[in-house]
Amino acid sequence: MAAEQTEDKKIDEPEADEDDGKMVDLVSQEGDNFQVEKRVAKMSELVKTMIPEEEDGETDQQEIPLPNVKSQILGKVMEFCKHYCEEPMNEIEKPLKRFVASYF
Repeated sequence: MAAEQTEDKKIDEPEADEDDGKMVDLVSQEGDNFQVEKRVAKMSELVKTMIPEEEDGETDQQEIPLPNVKSQILGKVMEFCKHYCEEPMNEIEKPLKRFVASYF
């Protein structure tokens, strides 16, 4: 069972070794800046697609504009991502036992 948890954890974690310590600034619709670790920001698929591939001369800090995301929402999303980056989510069983049992 411990091997399964370790394997699941590796799948859920972003590429931590290359993004450790690197920060990004996420700029909301209202212009508020949210400075978060790159590995945390990459948990959001929207942000992940907007982070450019790293090049040799690139600095550690990047600014990512998110003109369609309000500050309140971006703050909650980053809070969620930070929490689940530190404590990965448990996998949901499929099909749901309770759902299936109610139809039989």
